[in-house]
Amino acid sequence: MHLEEYEAEKYKRICLRDPPEHLGSEYMKRAAIIAAVIIASLLMATATLYLQWLEGREAQRLSSIRVAVYVGPRTWRDGLDALESYFKSRDISYSLVNSTVIKSGGLREYNVLVVPGGWAYSYYLDLGISGGDAIREFVEDGGGYIGICAGGYYAAKTILWEAGIYHYSLKIIDAVAKGPKKGYPWPTYAYLQINMTGLGLEYGLNKTYTVVYYGGPEFEYLGRNVSVLAVYGDDGAPAIVLGEYGKGRVAAIGVHLEVKEDTWPILDTILHLVAGNTGRH
Repeated sequence: MHLEEYEAEKYKRICLRDPPEHLGSEYMKRAAIIAAVIIASLLMATATLYLQWLEGREAQRLSSIRVAVYVGPRTWRDGLDALESYFKSRDISYSLVNSTVIKSGGLREYNVLVVPGGWAYSYYLDLGISGGDAIREFVEDGGGYIGICAGGYYAAKTILWEAGIYHYSLKIIDAVAKGPKKGYPWPTYAYLQINMTGLGLEYGLNKTYTVVYYGGPEFEYLGRNVSVLAVYGDDGAPAIVLGEYGKGRVAAIGVHLEVKEDTWPILDTILHLVAGNTGRH
């Protein structure tokens, strides 16, 4: 080996083993940056996979729930169409049922009954005493109930509507349903803000949502076993409440979550909550 080659090889070995002092800190900085980039990339990839897994598990859980949707006289068609769009988007098995199915014990085939917007008194007349008893028996035995607007009124222990007090409701949640809201006389259609309570935030929901209001109730005189999931943004009155009846769970909702896709995550949460005690999967 020539002297020049020997010196070059010697210098190369020295540099690789022990870089000059003025370059050492720079090497360390670059190494730290590279390591940080690698770690961040791994964390992002892991988080993405975890979120995909959660979404898949969420979809699987929702799709395992069997839902009956009551359709009666004066059911609000727009709300019903929106509910069907929601169920289809979540791959949830659902059926539209009438009072005849309910009276004949057909709810035994389902985990959750949804009573949508419309007119509560018309529902009472259509279902009658036997239909109301069938719904109460279904929930008491562990079924879930979701009442939207009129369905929320119908679930309450008492209805306060304008100047009247009515007692024809199911009485499956210990709350008084009062409506329409002050400043929104029937049939006012409006966009309002609701705020999630701490309970709603625990389930990963956003703090505020803009929702459709169409004559629905706010809830008063809540029993001890009733929890508030969301309140109206203008006055803090309960807008969504959760309770128990026998072995089952009840959600009474004063606003139309089904109409806007950005409020569907609230429906996801409510559906999970009321289906949790069914034992019918």
